[in-house]
Amino acid sequence: MFAPFLTRIDRPIILGCAFSFFVAASFHAQTADAESWTDLRGTRTISARMVGLWGDNVLLELGNGRRVSVNLNSLRSDSRIQARRLAKELTAQRAIRIAELNQASIAAAASAPDPLPKPDEAPAYQPPSKDVEVDTFLNQVDQAIAAGHLRAVYDSLPPSYRSDVDELVRLAAAKVDADGYQLIVGALQAAGSALVTHQNWLLSSPRVQAVPESTVSQIRGPLLSLAGLAHATKDTDLFDLDKIRSEPFSQWLGEFDTATCDYLYQTNQELGRSAKRDVEVGSTRERDEIKTTHVKIGSGESESSFTFTKVDGYWVPTSMDQENWSKMVNEWKDKIDQSSGDSLLQPYAGYAQGFNLLLGPLTMAENSNDFHAAIETTAEFLTTNLPPLAALFGVKWDFNPDDRQNNGYYEDIDY
Repeated sequence: MFAPFLTRIDRPIILGCAFSFFVAASFHAQTADAESWTDLRGTRTISARMVGLWGDNVLLELGNGRRVSVNLNSLRSDSRIQARRLAKELTAQRAIRIAELNQASIAAAASAPDPLPKPDEAPAYQPPSKDVEVDTFLNQVDQAIAAGHLRAVYDSLPPSYRSDVDELVRLAAAKVDADGYQLIVGALQAAGSALVTHQNWLLSSPRVQAVPESTVSQIRGPLLSLAGLAHATKDTDLFDLDKIRSEPFSQWLGEFDTATCDYLYQTNQELGRSAKRDVEVGSTRERDEIKTTHVKIGSGESESSFTFTKVDGYWVPTSMDQENWSKMVNEWKDKIDQSSGDSLLQPYAGYAQGFNLLLGPLTMAENSNDFHAAIETTAEFLTTNLPPLAALFGVKWDFNPDDRQNNGYYEDIDY
C-alpha cells in the first residue's frame, strides 16, 4: 500500500495541499522529526512528515522529499488520530500566520507606527561650573547642549545676566498678543503632530521618494524627532502663555528642559553633533580685576577666534561684558516697550498662517493617497519655507532650482 508512488490528485486537492504546505512551512520545517504511519492492517509502517489534510486524504512528505497522498481510511486508528491532531495543529498555526500577515499588512498601510516610537532618555543635566578655566567651561556647555539640555545656555550666564533675561521674558510675555502667540504655538505643535502621526505616508510620498535616499536618511531622523517633540507637548500646558507669564522664567525653563531634552538629545545624535569642540586657549590678561582670554574654537575651515571675559565666575564673550550687556538689555527693553504685541511675533506669524493652510488637508487625510495629494498641493509652500524653518533648528537646507526632483542638501549651523 505504501509502495513508492505519487497518486494522481485532483486540482482542488493539489491547491489545498500546496497552500497548507507553504503557509505552514515556517512552523513545520522539513527538518522536523517525521511521524510514524501504519497501514490499516498493521503490516507496514513508514516514517514521513505530515504536510496537510485535505478531505480524507493525508499529504505526507517522505524522507527523500517526495510527497504522497494516502486515504485516511487506509490508516490504522492511531495514525488516523495522529493525522487529525496534526491537522488541528497545522490549522491553528496557519491561523496564527495569517493573522500575523494581516497585522503586517495593516501596519504597512498605517499612517504611522503604533505605538509611536519614543526617544532614548537623555543624559542627566550637568550645569556649567563656576570659576573654571575657559576651555573647561565651554566644553561643559557643549556637552550639556549635545545631551539635549538647552537650559545650559541660560545657566552659563552670570546670575545678574540671568535676572535680566528673566525680566526681559516677563516684559515680552506681558506685551505679546495672546491670540497671535497661540496661533504660532498651536500651528507648530499641530504641524509636528501631523508629521509624526503620518510619518509612514510622508516617507512614502512620491515627492519624498524622488529625493536621494542619502538625503532622506539624513533629514528623516531629525525631522521626526523635532516633530515628536511638538506632538509630545501638544496636549500639555508647557507653552501656555499664562503659565509663562506667571512663573519665573528659570522655573519654566527647567520644565521645558525636562519635557524636551530626550527629543533634542536624539536630534543631536542623528545630526552627529559632537559633545566637544576643539578649544585652544591663547593669551590671558587681567586688568582692574577683569580677566580676558583669547580662544580659538574648532579647526581648519571651521576655526573661529573669540575673546572671553570672566564675569562673576562665568565666561562670556567680551562683546557681552558687563558694560555691553547693560546696553543690550536696555535696548531690548526699549524695543519691547515701543513694540506692539503683534510686532513682537514677526516674522513667525507669517509662517503660522501658512502652516494653518497646509495642516487641514494633511490632518484630515484618511489614506496615503489623500496625504500624498495634500503634500503635492503644498509643495511650493514647503520649498519656500523649509530653509528658514530649518535654520531655526540649526540646519541649513537649500533646494537646487535646476533639479526637477527638488532634491536638497542640508548642513549644520554651529551653535
